[in-house]
Amino acid sequence: MHIKRVILHNFRNIAAVDLELSSGINVLYGENAQGKTNFLESIYFCATGRSHRANRYRDLIRLSEKEATVKIFTQSQSGSVDEMRMEIKQDGKFSTINGLPIRKLGELYGRLSVVVFSPEDLSLVKAGPAERRRFLDIELCQLYPAYYHDLRMYHKVLQQRNNLLKEIDSNNGLLETLELWDEQLVEHGNKIMQARRAFINRLGRIAQKINIISLEIVRN
Repeated sequence: MHIKRVILHNFRNIAAVDLELSSGINVLYGENAQGKTNFLESIYFCATGRSHRANRYRDLIRLSEKEATVKIFTQSQSGSVDEMRMEIKQDGKFSTINGLPIRKLGELYGRLSVVVFSPEDLSLVKAGPAERRRFLDIELCQLYPAYYHDLRMYHKVLQQRNNLLKEIDSNNGLLETLELWDEQLVEHGNKIMQARRAFINRLGRIAQKINIISLEIVRN
């Protein structure tokens, strides 16, 4: 699969863009602050429902505008074309695929797998462990839809368990139900840990091969 066409409207500093892309390597060039990085960000956002640079939706919308639109047309190896559309408003987003609404973020993952390399990646080593977990979660959600389910359930169970702990202070009878939430938390947490560990080990093997190749190049 490759991206065939990208249409942007009021995304960041881009008022309007309609760009056809080739199935091979595409090079974007131009002066600074013209929107090259913003263009790449729009693709990442449409594919994952997240921005790797901003936490607020309104930061993705062009100044003085109320909403933005990102449309991506992908073409499979068989030649079929799909349309991914993301409408961004100041208080949220709305996604569709071929005109059908995406109700859950998990339905979006895996449709178009993307990897972004940017200066913000330095936070993986400079920032705390939460940033590294976030990186792993995003990559794993794109690769394995089941991982997104476990991750969502883990946070849901964790929130409900925390609410229960607060209620136990005023109602000791609820203490008997705590074990049920603990079991579910362990179940989903264990799956998440195993998936993360396997992914890290896989990255480690790839990094080791790259390191060996680099050493050979230096020696030669």
